[in-house]
Amino acid sequence: MKILFICTGNTCRSPLAELYVAHQLAGLPVEVASAGLTTRGGSAISVASRHILDRYGIDASAFRSQPATPELLASCDLIIAVSEAHCAILRQIIPQKADSIRLLSEFSGGNHDIPDPYGGNQASYDKIFAVMKPSLDGVVAFAKGRL
Repeated sequence: MKILFICTGNTCRSPLAELYVAHQLAGLPVEVASAGLTTRGGSAISVASRHILDRYGIDASAFRSQPATPELLASCDLIIAVSEAHCAILRQIIPQKADSIRLLSEFSGGNHDIPDPYGGNQASYDKIFAVMKPSLDGVVAFAKGRL
């Protein structure tokens, strides 16, 4: 199973999701990645996101952003976006994969966007991760249930 997390620039929310979920699923036959809809790629994870992952013992130093190319999207079994606007764009890019596109908050019973903390302070990133974490844990449970 290949899971792809999507956000705008692939430096804040989706790398947090990728690295946290990959850490939780380590050793299982699941590939986890992330990408951005507006990035050229090559950027490091944001400092605030890296600090959050440090608390979980997750090394984010090698992370580099990548663009959500049609080829990458087509190669994934599950594409999880942080906002409904991202989901809508993804459905336009790869309509053949529409059934594989999900909103992150659905994995904790929600139907809401995850706000972009870009440019905020550490507290704003911590707050966003607290909102994301139940859904990320839901993705982990979902993936384990599919193995």
